[in-house]
Amino acid sequence: MWRHGDRSPVECFPATEELCAERWPQGFGMLTAEGMDLGLELGKALRARYSGGLIRPNYTRTDITVRSSDFDRTLMTAQAVMQGLYPPGSGPKTKDGKNGLTPDRLQPVPEHTVQQSQDTLLLAYDATACPAIAAADVAEQKMHLKEWESVSARWGNIRPLIQNVTGLSDDQTTIGAMYAIWDLLVCEMAHDYALIPALNNATLLREIQEIADFTLAHLFASETQQRLAAGRLVAEFSARFVAAVNNNTQPGWNPQSFPKPDRSRDDVAYGPRFWGYSAHDATIVALLQALGAYDGVHPPYASSVALELIPVKQFNAHAVRGGAPALSASPEDLHAVRGFYNTNQTTGNGAFGPEQAITMACSTRIKSANLIQSGAIPAGSCIVSDFVAGYAPVSMPGDTWKTDCALPSPSPTPLPPAPSASPSPAPAQWSGEQIGATVGSGIGGLVLGSIAAVLIVRSCRPEERRGPATMDTATLLF
Repeated sequence: MWRHGDRSPVECFPATEELCAERWPQGFGMLTAEGMDLGLELGKALRARYSGGLIRPNYTRTDITVRSSDFDRTLMTAQAVMQGLYPPGSGPKTKDGKNGLTPDRLQPVPEHTVQQSQDTLLLAYDATACPAIAAADVAEQKMHLKEWESVSARWGNIRPLIQNVTGLSDDQTTIGAMYAIWDLLVCEMAHDYALIPALNNATLLREIQEIADFTLAHLFASETQQRLAAGRLVAEFSARFVAAVNNNTQPGWNPQSFPKPDRSRDDVAYGPRFWGYSAHDATIVALLQALGAYDGVHPPYASSVALELIPVKQFNAHAVRGGAPALSASPEDLHAVRGFYNTNQTTGNGAFGPEQAITMACSTRIKSANLIQSGAIPAGSCIVSDFVAGYAPVSMPGDTWKTDCALPSPSPTPLPPAPSASPSPAPAQWSGEQIGATVGSGIGGLVLGSIAAVLIVRSCRPEERRGPATMDTATLLF
């Protein structure tokens, strides 16, 4: 799974509105030439790692399937990645020996997608479509109130400067809007555009980034958030690994689309060995959080996560230690899943070297831990049975997302008691019960008016915006 490449911002600061038309001629949220190049480089790295082994050097339908969210930037990034994976010259020739599709023998590769409002696989984190995610956000933020208060205080120190130089209002600069502010700055820096001079300060930029990273990480911190935002992905990956090790047909693959004589071939019977997903930063964060492998830093453009299926070495030589459950000879115990998280695109095998290996939470389960200790599987990996069992709490088998996203009907609210003539008590310290009550009212409004604001921002974040951009208090983006 990869994030799309560099793109234009989804909006501009009021103070720099005049520059937008010049800087972003394709409009908001669109892949740029720099982003296309990053996708191409990622594709080259994937070719260096997988071509000639996992997949063939020339495109074959039984080797690979690509799924993208229905955004121009993710669809175009998928095309760029495929151009790197299957470069000019790898395309087919016609029956008379001529080059197909231009003299360069380009190879088109299909990218599959579904309508944004129906995408519960790659866009499941959208709180506007999933009230249960919004409720889980509130519960998580109540649980970590002290952390939010600390970060809110930091934001309060720089907020006046941000407002002064950008032209943003109080409602447009809640702590929940920090990701959107940072995102716009990242877009400008990625394309070497000059920042507003007062913001071009390394210390200030680092502070903005750390606050933005905090707000993004806490969108997927709890088990409930992870299940709703990444549960279908975890379930799909689990099902694909189980099907692969048992020589079963991959979910969603149709061998009947081939002539009968071909259906006995392994690649036709079982389906693709490479499944690519072109998605967004929030998709990657949700997945890494669910795997227990997120480093807390916002995924850069064209960053990617790879989960690879590998055999367990020297299975019969492994002794079970400490009364651990005995290893079986089941395919799920004979194969392991290892993961990589690449945040620095390079050509060649450097894209997924040892330094990019991730430690998944399933690696601590007893069977996998013993295999890691004996050297049978890499550190941080786990056998397939542990992957499936370990991530069951955050997995969502079957598309129950819409049902799970619905909130239960509220119980009838009792009538309030008659007003008392006694004096009102002094205001209590901030608590989660005050959610949204102080939005925009001084530092108290920063401290999760942020809880309310983060929920709204999650539903309108640049990576998941589904309608025209607006500059009003309803979005709290800018």
